[in-house]
Amino acid sequence: MKQIQNPQVRYTFRRDQIGTADVREFLTLYDPFRLPGSRVRDLFGNVVIDFEGVDCAVAAHQEVRGLLRRLHALWPWSGFFLSLNRPLGAANPGNQFPLLVVGMALSDLAMIHWEVTNRYGLRVGPQLNQYQSLCHDVVNRLGKKAQLPARVIKVRNTAIDEQFKQLPL
Repeated sequence: MKQIQNPQVRYTFRRDQIGTADVREFLTLYDPFRLPGSRVRDLFGNVVIDFEGVDCAVAAHQEVRGLLRRLHALWPWSGFFLSLNRPLGAANPGNQFPLLVVGMALSDLAMIHWEVTNRYGLRVGPQLNQYQSLCHDVVNRLGKKAQLPARVIKVRNTAIDEQFKQLPL
């Protein structure tokens, strides 16, 4: 049976929404509890998010980090809806793995320095692992609402794990 690929849906947060972490309009469009199961299925893996006027790595932009934290608190479904083939925000290397970017925005980050080797690294808080687990959970739960086949859910869960393997440490 031939699979039909649904077109991607792009949502751009305006500068005023970014500055105030206003996610209300987004939620009216993409809250799975407001949508019929067929629409949830159509949006599976097809939502692309952009940020007006932000062309840097999203996880490093303080206002976008705040917006993503607020969005996640009210809409923890990014693991199900976000396209994993398109960057989150501007097309640059820092945004290529959307779920990792969201996870980094949700996590406590600290620069660390090893004096013996004079190397620097990034310490990521436990929120990143918690977010990865949540991504799997929402795919499994919403996948049932959208009546996705088990093989599709399995493929998505594998793709989620691949996103988090890209953490540059």
